[in-house]
Amino acid sequence: MRTPAPRVMAALAMAAVIVGCGTSNSDPAATVQEPASSARTDLVAERRAAGIADCPEAAVTSTTSLPDLELACLGGPNAVNLSKLPTGKGWVINVWAQWCGPCRDEAPFLAEVYRRHEKQLHFLGIDYNDPRPELAIAFAGANQLTYPHLVDDDHRIDAPLRINGIPQTLFVDASGRIVGRHVGPVESAAQLEQALRDAGLLS
Repeated sequence: MRTPAPRVMAALAMAAVIVGCGTSNSDPAATVQEPASSARTDLVAERRAAGIADCPEAAVTSTTSLPDLELACLGGPNAVNLSKLPTGKGWVINVWAQWCGPCRDEAPFLAEVYRRHEKQLHFLGIDYNDPRPELAIAFAGANQLTYPHLVDDDHRIDAPLRINGIPQTLFVDASGRIVGRHVGPVESAAQLEQALRDAGLLS
């Protein structure tokens, strides 16, 4: 007997939550939250209305060991080269997408840690393989992920940052070196803070 389609979809959704969101087999277009006809184009205005910060000013020369890779800002209008991110404070770089269930689950914990430590650390999101930037902006704003976000819509970070699924959170020290990462969803603010201590970014 054929399994009814709703059961198949429910099973697939549960599997995605359990294992995270892969990079090669994901179909973000199948999980967006609104019909494509509702897409809006004034992303700069939407980002500002959502309270999401401008992307950081790049350093003149490479200052980090991050890859020499330029990514557009979510909600533009500029772009940022990862190798030229400002140093002096550590970075928390979260790779996510609004279509990814585990990314949605971890958002409150990221927002909580950001509120507590935004003066001590830089935070940056990378919206990954996402066909609906307007939904990404709305999601980030609604969940108080108001730090800057970049966009990788064609898997450009996979090899240089060793991304084979999302969510992932990278920890970069004050000199620009990747000193740790958390693979999979963050499950609590305490877990993320402990990972930051283990990476030497919090005392």
